[in-house]
Amino acid sequence: MYKPGMKDTLYIIFNKQIPALIKVGITQYDGNHRAKTLCTTGVPGRNEVYRELRIPNTKKVEDKIKLMFKDDRESLKKEWYYKTALPQLDLLFDILELQQDDLTEEEENIGLLSETIMNERKRKEKLKFPMINLSVGQELEYVEDPSIKVKIVDDNCVEYENERYTLSALTAKLDNYRVSAYQGPLYWTYNGERLTDLRNKKTTSI
Repeated sequence: MYKPGMKDTLYIIFNKQIPALIKVGITQYDGNHRAKTLCTTGVPGRNEVYRELRIPNTKKVEDKIKLMFKDDRESLKKEWYYKTALPQLDLLFDILELQQDDLTEEEENIGLLSETIMNERKRKEKLKFPMINLSVGQELEYVEDPSIKVKIVDDNCVEYENERYTLSALTAKLDNYRVSAYQGPLYWTYNGERLTDLRNKKTTSI
């Protein structure tokens, strides 16, 4: 049973069979042990540990991560996050790694990072298709290859090869993850106009 102050392992795990997602969680064992046990829970393919850190109060940190990155979670019931969150998760791990002997400073910095991320997201709200008058069933084209077309399936996601993606996650997949983060709407068009341009027009007309 978890007790405040006890040390557990905070980890990030990759799976090549699920390239758009990463798993972030805690375990009382090491990351490799957790990666192996995931194979018995219906997760396909091989799981590899990207980062792990043994720190106190991991449950408290995990709860903060769930709050900070709630918009990047594939499902609020699971601990899988879209890979586009990785740069900020890396920064969080760096903070924890440097300051794990000073819990007070660690918590202050996590709180500051959390506030920064939350404020930035409020300032620049993620694009939802209804914001630019797009709806379910309408078709978008990929800028880098117009032969690739996807259909909108809800306010945030599109369907590609019978799988559901956010535009950022799908762009990362199509671009073979060459960079750590993608502004999805920049890479997709509707009737020849980039979604970012459509949003700018909508914003300036208000």
